[in-house]
Amino acid sequence: MDAGKSISRPAENAPMPPEDTGAADGWMAGGTYIVVRRVQMFIEVWVRTTLKEQEATFGRRRSSGAPLGGKDEFEKMNLSKRDETGQKQIPPNSHTALAHGDGSIKILRRPYSYVDRLDPKTGSFDAGLLFMGFQRSIRKQFRPSKQAWQIAIS
Repeated sequence: MDAGKSISRPAENAPMPPEDTGAADGWMAGGTYIVVRRVQMFIEVWVRTTLKEQEATFGRRRSSGAPLGGKDEFEKMNLSKRDETGQKQIPPNSHTALAHGDGSIKILRRPYSYVDRLDPKTGSFDAGLLFMGFQRSIRKQFRPSKQAWQIAIS
């Protein structure tokens, strides 16, 4: 089966699930809910982007996964840490800073790279990230995070 055909992609402005899907009672009480999004990237552009720009985009070192200004992938992020010029070491518009927010929303996030095919019309790869976010409440956890992203990229 073609992997691209097995994943349903809702319209960009598709309505969110009803209110708080973290049900208080019934069989869904205390459940974990997954949001799956397929995020297409323009790989040809990305691979031509400098390492410094890629790291600023994510807020992490590509070689180790450590937050910018840090040494270890799993060390606690310090979003207010500044470099010798007074600039924040992790850019406020980086993926890391936006995903962290104020630290009050916790979501287990897992990205997986995908490459589906070469688009015969454009000659570009249909490739990017398959994002999975696990949370108790889509309304209280995923939705605010998604809204912060939309504001940041607009």
